[in-house]
Amino acid sequence: MLKYQVVYASRTGNTQKIAAKIFETLPGTSKDIQKVEEAGKEADVYFVGFWNDKGTCSGSIMDYLSELHGRKVALFGTCGMGGSKEYFEQVAHRVEALIPDDNEYLGAFLCCGKMPGQVLERYKMMQEVEDSPRIRKMIQVYEEGMLHALGSYEADGFKGICQGCTVYPGSAGKAAESVDRRKRKNREGT
Repeated sequence: MLKYQVVYASRTGNTQKIAAKIFETLPGTSKDIQKVEEAGKEADVYFVGFWNDKGTCSGSIMDYLSELHGRKVALFGTCGMGGSKEYFEQVAHRVEALIPDDNEYLGAFLCCGKMPGQVLERYKMMQEVEDSPRIRKMIQVYEEGMLHALGSYEADGFKGICQGCTVYPGSAGKAAESVDRRKRKNREGT
């Protein structure tokens, strides 16, 4: 049995990039990373990643989480329409509720992410019909998400947890903090 298993579903590549960084950060060699469709190995600790699908995770992650029993589980996810800590918290709680009670929930990390270009096209079409503050805000959030995705985990791995990213401690509460400490040590070379 592995110590760590990183499992993820990624629609645009955002969650996959975060999964790879989490995998790199985990200590030792008793670890694996797999797309949810390929996941099958047993582990003590699971890092389960998802893209935000209408305020929760995709069906494949829902199914995967429902099959985990007696393990430690940490969540991570990307929300294209992010920027609001309250919204991130709602998403984290919705996905956390899918984890069976016999698991130990370690917490969640949620981050903005880039969205497909079709989303911006749809927003601009909406703006042609009605140029409202709400639609302008949607376009602004889209553009900020694109910049955030480029700056947070493409250029320099994680530059630390930015203001748009949020960690939600679970019952164990320390998983995300220890990963963040390891990231800082790796950057500082200690």
